[in-house]
Amino acid sequence: MSPEICLFSAEGSLDKVIELLDQDQALINTVDEDGRAANQPQVVEFLIKRKADINCKDEFNMTPLLICAASGYTDLVKILLASGADPNSQNSSGQTALHYSASKNLPELSQLLLAHKADPFLINSISQTALHRAAARGSIGVISLLLEHPSSSKLINLKDTEGNTPLHLACEENNADAAIALIKCCSELSKASKNCSNLYLDGTNSAGLTAIGLCSDPKVKQYIISNTSF
Repeated sequence: MSPEICLFSAEGSLDKVIELLDQDQALINTVDEDGRAANQPQVVEFLIKRKADINCKDEFNMTPLLICAASGYTDLVKILLASGADPNSQNSSGQTALHYSASKNLPELSQLLLAHKADPFLINSISQTALHRAAARGSIGVISLLLEHPSSSKLINLKDTEGNTPLHLACEENNADAAIALIKCCSELSKASKNCSNLYLDGTNSAGLTAIGLCSDPKVKQYIISNTSF
């Protein structure tokens, strides 16, 4: 069972939290064994003022920022970043806050993280960037943001442990609009001589499969092809 201070924090019972900390300041970094996350800005701001460790990690190396990003709590992420939280902290699986916002298609949160120097090139345990996750989940808004990065020509070509680019993952999940956005971006980068991969559509993964070859829905495959004939 979680300690009282964690329960009161999750419930937003600020008076109870203050009472407990006034009795024992050492409780400030108490670990919540239940791993609960709650959207309680007032409590978070108070704990920060009382010098809580803003980058503390649990047994899975999840920081408060990572937990809030994974939960989609943009307001709390704003508070944490403004108070010095590390935007590039990674959990035991290598996931960053940007990975989570990309997976959940949260453009506002992604933009906030990027504005605070979140690194889009950081990879998780299977060598996937936030762009890989956005492509796999069809997160068009986040894909658009990431493709605006000055080094998008490098980002768009990175491969995971199975040799998949973001385009491979978009096609594998039949996310047609995501695939089209990636292909069009690569075409534009190539025209601008920014070294986007040659024949992006023909690139293969470790299994020798092209991105289009991974697309299992014939209608989606045709949609992609018909919308990317340059």
